[in-house]
Amino acid sequence: MKIYNNHNNKITTFPHHHHRNAVTLSLVIFSLILQPITCWWGVSHMLTAEVAKKTLSPTTLKCVTKAIQNDYYPDYSDFITASLWSDHIKASPPPFGLDYTGGTRAYNEWHFIDFPYSSSSSYTCDTKKEENVVWALERLTTENGRHELTSRGPVIISPGVALRMAMHFIGDIHQPLHCISHCDSYSPNGDRGGNSFYIDNGNYSVNVNNLHAFWDSGGGQFDYVEDHFSEKEQALKVPNIAKNILNEFPKSDFDSDGIKIDSDIDNINVFLTWGEESFNLAKTIAYDPKLKRIETCGKHSNCAKIPNTYREMAQTLIRKRIALGGYRLAAYIEQYFSPTILNCKDNNNSNENTNDKHGGITVGIFIFMLFIMFILGIGFGMFILNKLYQRNGNNNNNMFSYQAQVDDNNRNHDIEFTEMVGNVDSNV
Repeated sequence: MKIYNNHNNKITTFPHHHHRNAVTLSLVIFSLILQPITCWWGVSHMLTAEVAKKTLSPTTLKCVTKAIQNDYYPDYSDFITASLWSDHIKASPPPFGLDYTGGTRAYNEWHFIDFPYSSSSSYTCDTKKEENVVWALERLTTENGRHELTSRGPVIISPGVALRMAMHFIGDIHQPLHCISHCDSYSPNGDRGGNSFYIDNGNYSVNVNNLHAFWDSGGGQFDYVEDHFSEKEQALKVPNIAKNILNEFPKSDFDSDGIKIDSDIDNINVFLTWGEESFNLAKTIAYDPKLKRIETCGKHSNCAKIPNTYREMAQTLIRKRIALGGYRLAAYIEQYFSPTILNCKDNNNSNENTNDKHGGITVGIFIFMLFIMFILGIGFGMFILNKLYQRNGNNNNNMFSYQAQVDDNNRNHDIEFTEMVGNVDSNV
């Protein structure tokens, strides 16, 4: 998600990463636990993932879910919530990245591509950067590309992490304002996808005060979920919303409209095509000339009030882009993260733990610890029994030595053990 300034006060925590020092990480998490971040529009990302989930083959879905869980991050390890991870991980400043001075902010530019746009020949700007969402999606498709991405930040881009990133970035690239920067008299150097285009959002969420946030939030149509429920509760409401979107925009509709979903998915240039598609929607629809910046919104002058007709149009287009993004995400996963590529061991015996390396290690450690506790327990028990025996007046004899006095002065026995230095006396 392309956000340059905090626009809300949502509170979140950050997941542990098993590739880094746990103690240092826990201290960082504690220091950041109350820090507000700008990943407020998770519903749209989860809806994109839900559409893909309903589109994927069962075998592929099972395989990629396992790959995601193998790289475990609390709260972001099922197929739907994994789509949110990239926003949460990027919001942590150094020293989350430990020895990497850029922290996870290194990934900020991978969420968007700023194609420059000017509606007037009086203004031009150069806003497109080398590292962008198209650049990242291309590299996530291969092992060598993932190694290159790993060198750019603090997190190892394993298949499970790559899946999380791809799920999020494909959602981002289908949001029109993630693929444009408008240059005009208000923003001569570009408005960063509408982040500097201020709006009056009417009776909708007060935290949305610019055009980019308006589109990120779904145009207000998901406010009833975003504003009143926790992230986990939102995930439970996503399937019903996605069901309606699937019914409204079935995959066959895009085929009949000539919009390609998976026919060119094996062409590495397809991601650039997706970005350009969003760019064209942004400049022709999102930057509607009817948005007149003649109002004052709080501390912002040159502010545009959102007309109802614009909101309704935007909400419909956003649902359509969520559907298309979900279908394309499924095609992306089938092409680049298939069971064959991920080397999933799927058989009729449903051996779920074949690739569960973390689960196997955990069980092994648990059994080892039980064994150690058992040995220590025996030793401690013997120590206590020996102390109790000595306390009962047998200070000169250890109950576990080879010499023991059997009769306790209350009974007369004719049996006596002699000191067992060598062989036992046969006359006893």
